[in-house]
Amino acid sequence: MNQAIPAPTLEKLVPAAAESVTSIDGCYPVLAEMELPNDERTNVVIALLYASLEQGRSACFLVANDVEQSVFGALILLRSQVDQLMRAAFFAGPATAEELASYLDEDELPRRNGNKLGPRSLSRINEAHFGWTPVGRIPDTVHGSWATLSGMTHGGRALLNYYIGEDGIGPYPPTDEFIEVLTNAVVLTHLAVAVALSMARNKEADKLQSALRAWYDSGHAFFNKWAPKLEKETPL
Repeated sequence: MNQAIPAPTLEKLVPAAAESVTSIDGCYPVLAEMELPNDERTNVVIALLYASLEQGRSACFLVANDVEQSVFGALILLRSQVDQLMRAAFFAGPATAEELASYLDEDELPRRNGNKLGPRSLSRINEAHFGWTPVGRIPDTVHGSWATLSGMTHGGRALLNYYIGEDGIGPYPPTDEFIEVLTNAVVLTHLAVAVALSMARNKEADKLQSALRAWYDSGHAFFNKWAPKLEKETPL
């Protein structure tokens, strides 16, 4: 099976992916203007945020430049984007000093009430701590995608369904709906910057605010073009 991606889909998907990369790139000058504490907790958070940003950007870049062969690889990167972002937000706010120390000592997420924390439980904890709106949107996004993306990463049913089709074996061609996957990746980069901003010592500085406004304005334009409904719901 070697199904070609329909031309109308390519004409939308590739530009949307390229503009997703450009939109994500706009966050780096914003981060550069932030004055962040040089302490253990902040360093952990910012390292995880950079990893999340890079994974989201790389996923969009693959689709923009090699959509015929790299959609599956992009989906694997998007799983990591979510994972690192949820970890970063957790250690930026709701994590206790003991949980941070456990993470650094054991090289894995701690447990709460006997249960190991993961992206789905972290999304609920983080939303409650930071007051993310609209309520439920980020947990629903994480819950809805995590099982499928995990199955792809670990070689489960989702991977098999992606490659095994009625006409044989081969990559499953994306549809226009994949644009929503790209716009969600950009949404998560905005959330990552918001988490970093919560730790910045110069939140109200003119240069930082100017950089933020420019990026937010370009973000609204991006969402209005590729995901009008999302643009109305996303708290930028």
